[in-house]
Amino acid sequence: MSQPRTFIGYRRTPPNQNHRYNTPDAAQYEGVQFSDGTVVIRWRTSSVSTSVWNCLDDFIAIHGHVGEYNTELHWNDGTVQLLDKTA
Repeated sequence: MSQPRTFIGYRRTPPNQNHRYNTPDAAQYEGVQFSDGTVVIRWRTSSVSTSVWNCLDDFIAIHGHVGEYNTELHWNDGTVQLLDKTA
């Protein structure tokens, strides 16, 4: 069984008209992926909330904005996952 992994999500080009997003250099959310694949997200925007997802792919399908916001996931192991291309 693997260990939980943490990450921080950035949206480098969020829509300018949406005041709920942080600036591109500030994190939008923090996350943890547990050993069973479950993902928990804690939003760091003006609308603070926490959400639980069955897996990372489910979270990305809804909030990844693949191809739109140049979303980056910065993992605690130093890797950066770019969500800038449609899967």
